[in-house]
Amino acid sequence: MTVFKNYLKIVKQFIPTMLIYIVIFSVFAVLASSSNQESTDFAMTKPNIAIINNDSETVFINTILYYLDENSNIIEIENDINKIKDALYYNEINFFLEIPENFTRDFMKGNEPQIKTKKIPNSYSSIYMEMLLNRMLNISKVYAKAGMTEEQIQVSIKEDLTQESDVIMIDSNAPSKIRQISTFYNFTNYTFLALSVSIVAMVMHAFTSLKIKRRNYISSTSIKNINSQLFMGNFIVISLIWLIFAVIAFAMYGKDIFSTQGILFLINSFIFCITTLSIGFLLGITIRSKEAINGIINIVALGSSFLAGAFVPQELLGDFVLSIARVLPSYWFIVNNNIIADLSVMSFNNLQPIIFNIFILVGYTILFFVLTNVITKLRQKSI
Repeated sequence: MTVFKNYLKIVKQFIPTMLIYIVIFSVFAVLASSSNQESTDFAMTKPNIAIINNDSETVFINTILYYLDENSNIIEIENDINKIKDALYYNEINFFLEIPENFTRDFMKGNEPQIKTKKIPNSYSSIYMEMLLNRMLNISKVYAKAGMTEEQIQVSIKEDLTQESDVIMIDSNAPSKIRQISTFYNFTNYTFLALSVSIVAMVMHAFTSLKIKRRNYISSTSIKNINSQLFMGNFIVISLIWLIFAVIAFAMYGKDIFSTQGILFLINSFIFCITTLSIGFLLGITIRSKEAINGIINIVALGSSFLAGAFVPQELLGDFVLSIARVLPSYWFIVNNNIIADLSVMSFNNLQPIIFNIFILVGYTILFFVLTNVITKLRQKSI
């Protein structure tokens, strides 16, 4: 166990760095989770919305616009996707909808044309607005199938939608906590990468220097045994980092972290930690300079976090950015967190996307370990 003991001696040097990361992350996680919390009082409020109408001004479209105007504040906005996303990001609007061309014609024929929408993630105002829109369209669909004209639908739905009922929110605090946990774990993407990759890469760099390699190759301990001890050391460190953040999550969110969704967050984050371990392994044996390792770690951690949606919600990122992010393990980790947060019913069908994304993370892990072994064997021949 000589290699393992020396591994632990090297890791001790990183304890101050680890503590700094944990303290800074905890502060940011608390601030992010607090800003994500919104009042859950289900009162009739008027969200700010923006509408782009690509259809002609038909009677049915005017009915939709009338109803939306009665239940929201319609904000004029330029038809530019970047400006719309900026307005959502800065809370200038809560909800955006774009009515496609020929919407009225297709709707009245019984087809199901889709109104494109964008909203502030986890915002009760935008969810409320989406409910109102869906309510109106569902009622209108029933009347259209019954053979009513646009004018008849207009009269009927104005009468129907003026009917109000009392809404009682039951245990509204639980969903809010789950969304806060999702935000917490999305933020851990940066910390897991920065901590795990830096520690693993630096330790592996120390053990893969030319002098150490030559000594290991002539020692009585086999290379396989040495690698096993290194893997065990890395696995313990990564597990400890994961456990620390699980404890922080428990301190912040209490028993909610042990709910079904909370357990899924823990499993997803642990799998991602193993993936970061494999990334650290690869960088540690590939890059020879410590300074270069530090620079690459910052690029990997910060770049992945910004592109994959750790700091800015994925809903507000452009399609081009997300298409690039798909090649990163962080993207699938964060996608899973968002899916878990939105789970309402636990069923195999609902869990399938989560399982699929976990398999993708496992695939990345295997790929990085295979590359590490290939590079190790190639370099072993050159010594």
